[in-house]
Amino acid sequence: MRSAVLPCLILALVMFLLSCERSTKPEEENPVPEQLSLSVSPESGAWFPDDVIEVVCSEADARIYFNIGFADPDTNHVLYSGPILLSSLLWWPHSEVTINFRAFKDGFLPSETITRTYTYSLENTVAQPVISTGGNYPDAGTEITITCATPDARIYYTINGNPPYEYSALYTQPLVLNHSGPKNIQARAYKEGMNPSPLTWFYCFLTHPLQPMQLVEGGTFDNGTSNITLSSFYIDQYEVSQKDYYDVMATYFTVPIEIKANYPVYYVSWLNAIEYCNRRSILDGLQPCYSLSPGPSNPDYWPPGWSQDPNSLSAISCNWSNSGYRLPTEMEWMFAAKGGILGKGYNYSGHDSISVVAWYNSNSGYSVHPVGTRAANELGIYDLSGNLWEWCWDIFGPYPAGNQTDPHGSENGSTRVLRGGSFYSDAASCLSSSRYSYDPMYYQATSIGFRCVRKAF
Repeated sequence: MRSAVLPCLILALVMFLLSCERSTKPEEENPVPEQLSLSVSPESGAWFPDDVIEVVCSEADARIYFNIGFADPDTNHVLYSGPILLSSLLWWPHSEVTINFRAFKDGFLPSETITRTYTYSLENTVAQPVISTGGNYPDAGTEITITCATPDARIYYTINGNPPYEYSALYTQPLVLNHSGPKNIQARAYKEGMNPSPLTWFYCFLTHPLQPMQLVEGGTFDNGTSNITLSSFYIDQYEVSQKDYYDVMATYFTVPIEIKANYPVYYVSWLNAIEYCNRRSILDGLQPCYSLSPGPSNPDYWPPGWSQDPNSLSAISCNWSNSGYRLPTEMEWMFAAKGGILGKGYNYSGHDSISVVAWYNSNSGYSVHPVGTRAANELGIYDLSGNLWEWCWDIFGPYPAGNQTDPHGSENGSTRVLRGGSFYSDAASCLSSSRYSYDPMYYQATSIGFRCVRKAF
């Protein structure tokens, strides 16, 4: 019996000692993440403006960030997306720049910060061009000049924010930028046997020339069914011209090769007019009235193709208290056409003789005419009879009975109101009381245009 117990005790003791040995060994530590590494070329030193800075990381899909003049870049700094032109970092009159790079990737330690200091080698280099615009907020149409102190140097420029090269546009005379909005003008100069100049750039915002508007003081009038009371508002003195329309919209789509500047714009749908109102508001520093629900008021953020999507018609909403431009309601349009509180009861907008105030089928030659070439009405507003039909905000429907204040039209329907008649219309269609409607998505009519209103404060 004893002989059987002793081996068991010895085995238990051995197992106990082994377990104690294991317990005294430190637990294996978690492996340290690998650190990213960067390679930046060229090395610090003097280089020519055309030289490029290239950065390579040990992990191809790592994100590389850089900054100028700071110690350690982080993910809030500029993301490196490809080789950097040295001249894009060195801005006149400075000829030296310190740039820092660092790489990041999930599961890895960030790389060490790599710092390079570069200077221009200005020996035998063309002088940097100088851009003159007359201020940071010149009007559209202002002449912009570019000069270079190096004799006989050729200056190339861009206005789209991309660096210019010898295949870019050659500067030969002052630039005239006719379209409002932000502009990023860049220029470089070249000369045979010399290094290209440092890059120069100028950011400016071309302001949109304010269009003349007339005040329509609030009042009450009879629309033939009921009495309508309206608050005061401003209305465009003229139908929106082609020049004004493409000035506002040209930043966002291609301008036709030929436009008739002082003619009213046509080939515009109701949705096109809505977009114009918001873009014009933004350029003039006003609060846009329209939103494409449930989204912002800036059309830059509306979905591609929204103006060809029928669902957009029900998604457009109007904030009537905002300061920006919008289409007139049908009753605002009608009140203005009748001359507002100055109205004399004329059949047409400003006169009982249609030919005095309107281009219509008997005197137009079946062609649209420049804005403001017939007589104005009592408020100094032109072409509310004839020339082009004009879009209004309202869904087309019967006038409701009963007195109303600042009505916005019918709640249901598939067409939008048109008012005023056109160069193609008969006299009856040009009456201040005449109304018509059309598909709000239709944009191919030569007889439909619009004008804007905005709230009077």
